[in-house]
Amino acid sequence: MMNQNKIIVFFVLLFFSIVFLFFSFLVWITRGKKDRFIFRKIKTGMYILTLTGLLSVLGCDSCTSRPLCYVAVQANVFEFQNFDEEYRIKVMPNEGRAVHGKVFNRYSEKFAFEIINEENGTSAEGPILPIDGSYDSAEEDIVFELPDNAGAGMYRLSVFAVEETRKYLVYSGSINIE
Repeated sequence: MMNQNKIIVFFVLLFFSIVFLFFSFLVWITRGKKDRFIFRKIKTGMYILTLTGLLSVLGCDSCTSRPLCYVAVQANVFEFQNFDEEYRIKVMPNEGRAVHGKVFNRYSEKFAFEIINEENGTSAEGPILPIDGSYDSAEEDIVFELPDNAGAGMYRLSVFAVEETRKYLVYSGSINIE
């Protein structure tokens, strides 16, 4: 349901649009020789631009915190399987050392992971691969293998988008290897 301000601005905008068309017609009839009609046409156009800006601001529901009326889509969103009750990725080595998940709104062409055990300082890293063999769609099923030297314990997981010589952090979480 439109609020009252939007309705009022809409009808005022409609009125000025009709006036703008009227002055455009008069400028056309006089072949642009009457400055008065050109000035009024420009002035009416200025009012229309001002009111459309006002209408776009009134259409924004949450403009107090940000100036735009849309939310940008987050790129490279990772979602992993097998979470425990504390939202850590749970890995049971006797069931395999592969971590499965999905990447949504994929923007990058290559990803890598790094795990760090902050208790004993061990770390490991490796590539994250698409299950079908290539990153060719915006949503991909992914997998990465934890190295054999990653023993039981709590690890911090960092996922990076890899671009030539730079790595960008796109996900950070915890892995619990039991």
